[in-house]
Amino acid sequence: MTSAIRNAWPGVMIVAMLIVTGAASSAFAQGEVLQKGEGVVSFFYIRSSTDRRFDFTGDRVRVIPPAGVEFRGQSETNVFSFDVAYGLTHRLEVHATVPLVQTSVKSIDAQGRVLDNPDQSPRISGVGNVRFGFRYNLVSEPFFLTAKFDVKTPRDSGDLEKLFNGTTLPVEEGQTDFDITGQISKGYSLFGRGLRVGGEAGIRIRRTQKEGALDTFTREKLPVSPANEFIYSFRVGYGLLPRLSVSLIGDGIRQGDYDAPFHFTRIGPNGDLKTVGTQGSLPPGFKPDFEKQSGRRIFSLGPLASVFMTPRTVVTGGVMFAVSGQNYPAGRFWILGVSRSF
Repeated sequence: MTSAIRNAWPGVMIVAMLIVTGAASSAFAQGEVLQKGEGVVSFFYIRSSTDRRFDFTGDRVRVIPPAGVEFRGQSETNVFSFDVAYGLTHRLEVHATVPLVQTSVKSIDAQGRVLDNPDQSPRISGVGNVRFGFRYNLVSEPFFLTAKFDVKTPRDSGDLEKLFNGTTLPVEEGQTDFDITGQISKGYSLFGRGLRVGGEAGIRIRRTQKEGALDTFTREKLPVSPANEFIYSFRVGYGLLPRLSVSLIGDGIRQGDYDAPFHFTRIGPNGDLKTVGTQGSLPPGFKPDFEKQSGRRIFSLGPLASVFMTPRTVVTGGVMFAVSGQNYPAGRFWILGVSRSF
């Protein structure tokens, strides 16, 4: 998947991957780390199904499928994720996430029939971007303050970039990312039940993808250097019942604009084609509609509930709503998982 067009729409699955890591290890937007010798293993399922997207300018518009603007588009992403976290010391925790991904875009005609041609309704599945990292607790009183470092490994797929055209979640990206964030949290008592408030913020450093795009005119491979991102999240959790806790989670990304090879993107409800980028073999005197690629942005908000089936087994479920964004799918992100501590 080439970076220029991939980042024109969104190519790791940011919202879902943060939820997976956080819910699985009870650390999402929280400063507490696992103690020495403690661990958590989790399996999570995340699903996005939508006919809406946030386009290049941030407007919420319909999905334009590969078959063309006269068809209705529906994008789907299903992620089955394995997550493990382990406390090496009383302050240091390591973790890793491996996602299996199935993603598709359907072209639907006026009669509601899905076109079976794989070029018009493409589908792909496989291993997505693997993430691993560690968290180190700096302060535990009167609140928890923890430093977090993650690495996202590259995973490339040209078919997704070519066929999906900016509608699916970012689950296979072709460059390495480094996340450097801080987490803070504190517990309170409210009506005799535990209330926990936490937040996370930091930077995602995005490396250059050496063969990130094809020159539109010469078809030669070009490097792409996507802009770094500001990433942030928060969580408010409350122990509603002895075995039931509920949370409100917010999660966001803000990426700056950046230079990119010349390419096309669709804008607005009718999918008008616009030109973007100044790199590559452009004709003399040609001026694109947009000189820089606009970065992806998303803010999602939603409830999450966790049920303790046993003292060591937790079932978690919820939904996140895409409140605002740019170059990102709109709609809802459903989450369901089970975690087991050891």
